[in-house]
Amino acid sequence: MGSDQCFKHNQEVGDIMIQLVSVKPERPAGHEYFDISHGFDGNKTLGCFVCNESVSSYGIKAFIENEAADRVAKMFGKGFHFGYQEDSRISIFIGVCRNHQKHINILCKLVEEDDLISYYRIYRARSALTREQFTFQVRHAAYHNWTALEHQRSVSNWNDAGRQLYQELGRLIKREELEQRARELWLKRKDAEAYQDWEAGEKWAHEIYEVID
Repeated sequence: MGSDQCFKHNQEVGDIMIQLVSVKPERPAGHEYFDISHGFDGNKTLGCFVCNESVSSYGIKAFIENEAADRVAKMFGKGFHFGYQEDSRISIFIGVCRNHQKHINILCKLVEEDDLISYYRIYRARSALTREQFTFQVRHAAYHNWTALEHQRSVSNWNDAGRQLYQELGRLIKREELEQRARELWLKRKDAEAYQDWEAGEKWAHEIYEVID
């Protein structure tokens, strides 16, 4: 039995009543069911879901609930058209041009995990970056982190330098001694701090962008 099925008392079998009932798991807010069927090579012209270039033969087909059609249409905004109805579902075709095939692959990867579509997942697929573009974003974020923390780290180096020198010398510290020790601490710490800034930049970028490999 699948995880989406349960037993319910209703049909007599010996001394118990059993009925197999299909139960859909509750979906998160802002998500709609999106059952990808297969790729298609159709003859209906529609726009690419990324750039809206007119295409006629590349994309994916999926099924959504009839009642969710308007909500899913607003999520995509462009690059789709509805097809035929099948029971309580309706088919939806998503267009993609040759330049954005990898973007549609990313959309499939994001959706197939739980068969749910959302505006955020569409956005991530549309805004996916090449590895070079992603690295640029990480570098930019790392630099932003470094500039934001530069003053705080400088103050920390000076404070630590003062405490260390006082413990070692047990007297008032000359300014040139303090400057020298603060610089030594900066040289000692800068590589580790740069690595922390890069890691923070990568984390930020991964939260926003998918990477096209």
